[in-house]
Amino acid sequence: MGYVAIIDAQVMILPGFVAQQRMLKELRSTGTFTGLTGEETIRARKDIEDLIHLEEYYEIERQTVESR
Repeated sequence: MGYVAIIDAQVMILPGFVAQQRMLKELRSTGTFTGLTGEETIRARKDIEDLIHLEEYYEIERQTVESR
């Protein structure tokens, strides 16, 4: 795959890893995390739900698992 492909993979992994380290360090030392506002948290959660089409899974669950 070559050197370029290796760099592309690291572009996503390394910043995520560093951000998680910082978040966990803050949680451990203060008991809270201030790196995201409430609005940013809500937006990020919604973006993830949209990316994985969570509502479609909820609908499947309603049709197959939930009691009627």
